[in-house]
Order: sequence, then C-alpha cells, then structure tokens
Amino acid sequence: MIPLHKFTIKPVSLLFRQFSIDSTLFASRSLPSTSKLRDVKRNELLRKKPKRPLNSYMLFCKEQRVKIAEEYPNLKITEVASMMGSTWKQLSETEKLPYQEEAQRLSEAHSTKMAEFERKLPPKKPAGPFVLFAKDIRAQINEEYPDSDFVEKI
Repeated sequence: MIPLHKFTIKPVSLLFRQFSIDSTLFASRSLPSTSKLRDVKRNELLRKKPKRPLNSYMLFCKEQRVKIAEEYPNLKITEVASMMGSTWKQLSETEKLPYQEEAQRLSEAHSTKMAEFERKLPPKKPAGPFVLFAKDIRAQINEEYPDSDFVEKI
C-alpha cells in the first residue's frame, strides 16, 4: 500500500493556483446565503417557459401530415417525412409565403411572451467567490500567459 503523504495535490489551473494563494479573498467576499425557496420558485417557473414557435416548414408539415396520412395510410413515418420535404422544396416562394407569414407572426408573439416570462422570473443566484475572483483576475492571467489555451487558464 502506498502511503498517502507521498501524494501531492497540484493546482488544476492558473486561476485556481492564484485563488489558493490569495486566501484572504474568502473573508473579503462573503455573500449572503441563498434561499432554497427562491431556487424552487425559479425552477417551477422555468418549467412553464413558453415553447418555441413553429417555423414555416414545421407549419407546412403540420398541415400536410394529415393529408398524406389519409391518402397513404400504410406509409412509414420516415417516408411521410421525405414526401413532405420534397414537396416543400418544390413549392415556389409565393406558395411558401403564407407559412412564412404565420411563422413570423408566431415568432413575434413568442418574443412578447418570453419578455413577459423573463420579467416575472426571480433573480439568479449571486456568483460564488471563485467566479468573482476569476472575473477580477482574468485579464492579468491573459497578460501573463498569452500562449496558454482556455482550459489551462481556467
């Protein structure tokens, strides 16, 4: 069995090494503890997020899928999808226009719903001490080690 004292823990990254050296940071950046109630409320609200609107092709498929299924009841789903795709490609711009206008209308409605949804969300948790420290020292690390890649700097 190998004795544990022979193992040394090396800092994972340049930021972590600097963070370990500057131990006074923990005392100087105390953040208030977060309420679990806020996190639960935020997660519940995030589950009620408005769904993304259908694009013009999806609106076309929604309409055509029923027609193709009635016309060809024995087709597989993949065959139906390929038929819809080839039909969409053959449509002219004027034939696609109603679907594009509807998609644009749905997109605008979604934007207003999302703005309202985001306004109702409670604030995110405050950043932890290491994140705040990394933000403060990132420019210095980039100057000292310009050739290091992103992963080494983290």
